[in-house]
Amino acid sequence: MFGGVAASPVGLACRLRLKAEAYRATAEGAVDKFMFYVYLLKSLAKDRKYIGCTNDLKQRIKTHNEGGVKSTKLFKPWKLIYYESFIDKYDAFEREKELKKDYTKKRHLMTRLSRSLK
Repeated sequence: MFGGVAASPVGLACRLRLKAEAYRATAEGAVDKFMFYVYLLKSLAKDRKYIGCTNDLKQRIKTHNEGGVKSTKLFKPWKLIYYESFIDKYDAFEREKELKKDYTKKRHLMTRLSRSLK
C-alpha cells in the first residue's frame, strides 16, 4: 500500500515520477501545490494511444515527443487528445489505473473522443 492506494507497477511508476518532480520543484523554490493530470496521447505515426499521469503536462508531452519514455519512443510524435486535472494526486493515480485496467471505462472514454481520435 502507498498512502492508502494499493501498489501496482503502473501506479508505482507514476507515483515515483510525481514524487521526484514534486521534490525537484520544491527544491527550486516553487509552490508545493500542484495539479495532477491524467492524459491521453495519440501517436501521429502509428495507430497507438497512451494513457499516463503527471504533474507537469507540458513537460511530460515534450518528454514523450523527445523519445524520453521507453514505452512511447517508438511511436512518436504524440498529440495530446484529452486530459483530466486533479488536486489530489491519489485521485489522479486511481483514475489512471481505472482507464488502463478497466476496459469498460476505457471504451467509454474512447467512444466520447471518437472524432478526436480519427
